[in-house]
Amino acid sequence: MAEVLPGFTVLFILAYAYCVANPGTFSLAANSRNVATIVGGGIIVLFVSWIIGTFLDTLRDLVESLVDLKFPVNWSYLFSESTESVKKLEDSWLAYYFLTGNMAIGLIVTAILAGLFREIHISVLWLCIICLVALVYLYNFFTLREEIRELIGYDQGLPHESTYTRIAKSTAPHSAKYEGTDPGVGVVAIRDIPKGTLIFAPDDDKTIRISSIKVAALTPELRKLYDDFCPLESDYYTCPMNFNKLTVAWYLNDSETPNCEVDGNLKIRALRDIKAGDELFSRYSDYCE
Repeated sequence: MAEVLPGFTVLFILAYAYCVANPGTFSLAANSRNVATIVGGGIIVLFVSWIIGTFLDTLRDLVESLVDLKFPVNWSYLFSESTESVKKLEDSWLAYYFLTGNMAIGLIVTAILAGLFREIHISVLWLCIICLVALVYLYNFFTLREEIRELIGYDQGLPHESTYTRIAKSTAPHSAKYEGTDPGVGVVAIRDIPKGTLIFAPDDDKTIRISSIKVAALTPELRKLYDDFCPLESDYYTCPMNFNKLTVAWYLNDSETPNCEVDGNLKIRALRDIKAGDELFSRYSDYCE
């Protein structure tokens, strides 16, 4: 579908425009309009649509290889993860991602061909509409790409690449809520972090929600694990699947003047430029009780 539909769209627009510019070119004699002709024509259209779509897919791959130089995606995920995980990604994101990319490329190619060949007549108004629709598809393509990057991470190369922080002893005071307590350890930048950076990508481990009633029945030592690390909202703690899987992101300390923001999916971004050696803080009250 990601190849045939864009291919058919390009074929239909160009063929229709050509027929408008050259009336009578594809007219069929009445005695040739039989079932065999119609079926054969349909098969040919389907085959040509697939060929055009494959070409568009190749163009998208070439464009994507250039984008990957600056904004890579961890495509090895498709080969290393379970079939179930890949199928879920494909059903939810990849199919639309490839379709929108191919549609954008196809409409751009259509507009270029219409501008180059007088035999293909497309009015200025329709060219503008085609270009506008192509831009919408292109925007959706890059939006989906960014979401896929967050879901499956980046193609990082060496383990330190895309790593901005490490755990270290905290030297900064906590917010008023924790005044007088030992700050313990915190998260410190080991290199400059630009504003807006998704700091802990690909921190994509699953989380679970545990009722505060269940936590209240635990021993004090175990309850402290939840209180120290897990955001509490609506009487539920958001927790790692296992506390042995705590990543650096779980050690972020609290501040009323944070330099990080946490969204509804617990993704953490830099609120401003952060210098190497600075400690990272979020405001706990923004995402937990």
